[in-house]
Amino acid sequence: MGWFDPAWAIMSFMVAGVATIVASLMGWVEVNQQVVEVNWLNTRDHVGPMPLTLWAIVIQNIYTTIPTFMLLFLAGLQGIPGELYEAAHIDGANKWQQHWNITIPQLAPVTFVVVTFSIIGTLQMFDQVALLGSAAPLESRITLAYYVYHNAFPPGGTPQIGMASAAALVLAFITLAVVYLQKIFGVKEKADG
Repeated sequence: MGWFDPAWAIMSFMVAGVATIVASLMGWVEVNQQVVEVNWLNTRDHVGPMPLTLWAIVIQNIYTTIPTFMLLFLAGLQGIPGELYEAAHIDGANKWQQHWNITIPQLAPVTFVVVTFSIIGTLQMFDQVALLGSAAPLESRITLAYYVYHNAFPPGGTPQIGMASAAALVLAFITLAVVYLQKIFGVKEKADG
């Protein structure tokens, strides 16, 4: 089984599914130490400059997005014609030069899509934060999308629909601005003919 076999893509998605569950549980256990005590876990409130809740969200986000992006890059790699590498080899290019001058430029459209998806996904991150629920302080797990939800549906409080609507509009405008900037400064398509 080679690296370009579709079985690798299927396995990466299976690993992502299991890893998401494990990362969610680890983050929940880590920040909710009153419910479950795990003695071998480090119980400090911070690991480095970030609170544990942010580490749990980062780890879970990595485990859920990397396999999808790997699949996109795998499709991009399969779309690179082998003749380009053969011609470069005949011209005397080593593997590093082939990677730098063929692979990276040919993967620019895929990289553009991955970066765009990453930025939009980060701006609209909700589910990873919502999984932590009330196990962590709100200040350590707030994102703009969760801020909208928390103001629209506060636990035991009065909904602040105006604040939630304003935050949702800000989120929409930021997302549109990012997509617009990505389109302006992103990969330019070559005209046929």
